[in-house]
Amino acid sequence: MSPSKNGITMPTLELERHDEKMMQELAATLLQQNLDQYSSLAVTPDGHPDSRSWVSIQKREGIRVYKESTRQQQQQLRSQAATGNGSVKTAKVPPSLLLMGTIKGHLDDVLYASAASTTEAMLTKSKFIDDGAVDCKVLARIVEPTMADPMHFLNVTWRCFALSEPRDYVCLDVAGWGHTARGEHVAYHLIHSVGFDALPNFEHKGVARTNMSVCWIFRQRTASLVECYARGFYEFDTTNAMLNSMSLHAIASQWLSCVKLVAYAQSMKLARLLNCGKGVISSDGSESDSGDFGQFGSNPYNQTMSSSTSSSSNSVVLLPAPPEPARVPASRCKLCCKSFRFLGASRRVCQACGEDVCSRCSVKETLVLFSRSRQSPSLTYDTESQDFHCVPRQQADNSVRGNSVESTQALTISAIVRLGGGHVVLLSSRPYWKPGGQPRRISRTTVGDFVACL
Repeated sequence: MSPSKNGITMPTLELERHDEKMMQELAATLLQQNLDQYSSLAVTPDGHPDSRSWVSIQKREGIRVYKESTRQQQQQLRSQAATGNGSVKTAKVPPSLLLMGTIKGHLDDVLYASAASTTEAMLTKSKFIDDGAVDCKVLARIVEPTMADPMHFLNVTWRCFALSEPRDYVCLDVAGWGHTARGEHVAYHLIHSVGFDALPNFEHKGVARTNMSVCWIFRQRTASLVECYARGFYEFDTTNAMLNSMSLHAIASQWLSCVKLVAYAQSMKLARLLNCGKGVISSDGSESDSGDFGQFGSNPYNQTMSSSTSSSSNSVVLLPAPPEPARVPASRCKLCCKSFRFLGASRRVCQACGEDVCSRCSVKETLVLFSRSRQSPSLTYDTESQDFHCVPRQQADNSVRGNSVESTQALTISAIVRLGGGHVVLLSSRPYWKPGGQPRRISRTTVGDFVACL
């Protein structure tokens, strides 16, 4: 259940100028340390870390998560004791986690999906990739994205997770582009716990405030593969070894959600493409007003106006453009040029370009769309099942980069989720339509009821 159901609401944070400067200096120091640690990590020729120091605990597709071995921990404790930095509390710190592997896609798309600079984007990302966060919020924006560097930001954020025990974190959140000591171009996303006396804790609500530090680094290894690296630790407030082990494995499972980043980037781009001019906030949190088609063109109904001048009054009267003629369905698929089946049973219509494609030239996807409805204060989600939407690869390359669909296919949106009140719900990825069958209707449900079932 969302923490807001228990009366947990984190206020925003007002930072002084010297606090912002301190946060920027801290972010720069931590980033450099993590980049140096990334460059100095010893790996085998097949890309695995030293098995004497790291033990594999989970795997998904081409990604593995490793836990720091007991031997490595003991060496660190002896090293700290020799330098006078060791303590009894150090022995209770859980082992570090390490993630390594590759995913298919492009580096731009991975950072585009990973760098969530707004509350809406954070919520949408969490629901899409299922990273375990049940609630999150941007508390303060120190460095905001710009047109020159749209992926770089520095925020103070709050995240709440429901592991073996509910925990929340107040963190410094920074993302952008960087270079390693070897000159490699990388993307990074750093999350590091910070403390502010002005922010409340929710221990009386059963949510423990703990610390974490994680740095994600991505590098384009080949034209179609992105190398993923993450290293960090989580502080647990209990000495129960079983609970700590369960939490550690749950965190490892959440880290493996990075395999969905490219799919999420594609979803954001499709959401922006399909919803420009509809007054809907796309899944990356950016808002488009009604009649504004953004980078995908202007609204033809707003621009196509006819004028007539009265000879008696010399006044100009703007008349709306005449309605477009009825659309005539095509007889062949736009992509494979094959005829549709009897009565056009295999025809699908694209809402983005209006072309007709067959069912064989389409795949199904699910989009998450934000909508701040002023008319209905209740939080509801809705699905559009009256038709099937597709985006041909030839016409979507500029807006949907890194699409893994073959060039002879189109992209079919099986469900579009519309939400209100600044909350996000992602429908099941299970297709609600099968070839030869009828669309499966999904009843309208309140967001609160749906979230409680997650």
